[in-house]
Amino acid sequence: MPMNPLRLTAFCRGSHIEVVGRSRDALGSSGASISDFHMFSNAVLCLNFEIAARRLPVLAEAIAQADIRLDQRSLNDLGQVADTRGLVADESEPLVEGSLSINMINDEPVLRIEVPAVPG
Repeated sequence: MPMNPLRLTAFCRGSHIEVVGRSRDALGSSGASISDFHMFSNAVLCLNFEIAARRLPVLAEAIAQADIRLDQRSLNDLGQVADTRGLVADESEPLVEGSLSINMINDEPVLRIEVPAVPG
């Protein structure tokens, strides 16, 4: 059984702007709520989300439709969670917490973000 929270790893080709938009739309259209995100230059995007377990198959399909490729371990974990909790029709079921880490494959130069000095 996968650990809670659900950890998904994927890769996607395209500019970081495109990947951010496609991943946001995929999670949103599946009923997931994005609770936090981190972007590491223009190489990795990590999204934390919550979703009802019964919506996990919809999430998997939305991610695939966005041309974001999950690795095999993530597909297996997603299937296990959906099999054990995804068939519950009760609206009061707890939400599944998860993260989606996307390695972005692109030809962009490294995105450098200046961090301002904090006095103190």
